Amino acid sequence: MTTAAAELEMAERHDAAGRHDEAIGCLARATQAGDVEAKTRLAKRLIVGDRAPLLFRQGAGFMREAAQEGGAEAAALLAVLAA
Repeated sequence: MTTAAAELEMAERHDAAGRHDEAIGCLARATQAGDVEAKTRLAKRLIVGDRAPLLFRQGAGFMREAAQEGGAEAAALLAVLAA
């Protein structure tokens, strides 16, 4: 298992236990490691403030980066944001 995959798994465990700040930290580390899935998950949270601070601009920036890096879900969500 890659480091990014381990961080994603830990994020899910933290969320399940109600430790959302720790989950955000895991997603941020996986994002910094270049994981597109983590970047998309973090972006979604920031855009709507779901178990994360509401930071629309930063979330949209992460979503755009994830789409440019080949993330299919990110590209679809970015299209919705742009509509």
